[in-house]
Amino acid sequence: MADIYYINNQLFIDGETIDFSHIIKSIKSYEELVLVLITVPKGEINNRNVYAVNIKNKAIIWRIQEPDLIYDDSPYINFDDLSDSILVGNWNGIFYEISKYDGSIIRGIQTR
Repeated sequence: MADIYYINNQLFIDGETIDFSHIIKSIKSYEELVLVLITVPKGEINNRNVYAVNIKNKAIIWRIQEPDLIYDDSPYINFDDLSDSILVGNWNGIFYEISKYDGSIIRGIQTR
């Protein structure tokens, strides 16, 4: 099992460092991936703030697809894993089921 943790905007996997543009809010290991959710500072628009890092290669392999949004500023705020996909939620109250293989959106689910 890999040693995985983060401090500020850096993800550490078995002693190797991967830098992100902003502070990491949370991570979650998911099979061969580490999902990374970065914090989006006030005043900045970034609706693609979820990344997947390959644990073996220690490299970013995808960044989440840009969604169709009700509001321009709707970064993701959480995520969870499903059996073959990942569920991410944003400020709009929309959850997206995304592919764990490439970060593409499979479908959106309105919750509000």
